[in-house]
Amino acid sequence: MTIIKLLISSLILFNAITLGVLGIYYLSFVFIFLSIIILTSLFISVKYFKTFLFLSLLVSILLVPFSLTQATNGIRKLGDKVLSPQGPKSLTYLERGSLYYASLGMSVGGLIVGAKNTAYANFLLHIPGPKERIWYGDYVMKSKKISNFVNKHSKAKTPYAKMELWWKSYCEEVCDIALTFNGGELIVTNDDKGCKARAVSFVRYGKQYRNSTILNLRGFRLRIDQATFWALQELNMLHPYDLYLDWDC
Repeated sequence: MTIIKLLISSLILFNAITLGVLGIYYLSFVFIFLSIIILTSLFISVKYFKTFLFLSLLVSILLVPFSLTQATNGIRKLGDKVLSPQGPKSLTYLERGSLYYASLGMSVGGLIVGAKNTAYANFLLHIPGPKERIWYGDYVMKSKKISNFVNKHSKAKTPYAKMELWWKSYCEEVCDIALTFNGGELIVTNDDKGCKARAVSFVRYGKQYRNSTILNLRGFRLRIDQATFWALQELNMLHPYDLYLDWDC
């Protein structure tokens, strides 16, 4: 049990350091306090440990909305840094590691909010692989924007139809779809073999997109400066690719 507590405490402390690097100071301090509580639980009674643990978790939850603003500002500052004349190499190794860890964290966040396909697509950025990846399935037909276009050209038997995919916000229709395919393309073809549809996503960060809202909690928004994570691509820490989702229509 002692070893497990030490491992958990170390992991929480690592998260605290990452949060601090990204400018999320409120949660960073709480995580440091939480790490200390777990360590001191080796010497204090279970009753006090549970009380301190509950209070720490409660404060963490209450601070989440305010931490979104801090995260936005912190990531923006790093974005300014990588767009300076020194470029992506201006990031320290601690900053690079923190950003990489934060990028992995977005995959976990995707799973938590139910965007499992987006989470997997983002996770693949961290694995060197082919520049083109093909998936099969029609889950994107849950989007009216996509289903209306596909059904229209399927009935009309249009030989070739193409549409750019844009949503005003990532959760305008279905979060798991827009988060992956916003900025992509939709292609419908009809021939002797029937109707085929393909949704295309360019899975990469663009340094020109510096104000992407990925979470909105009643006025508290988490915006990421894609230039910050674009720097990880330039440093060969993230591996961009094109995603093709194919299905019969």
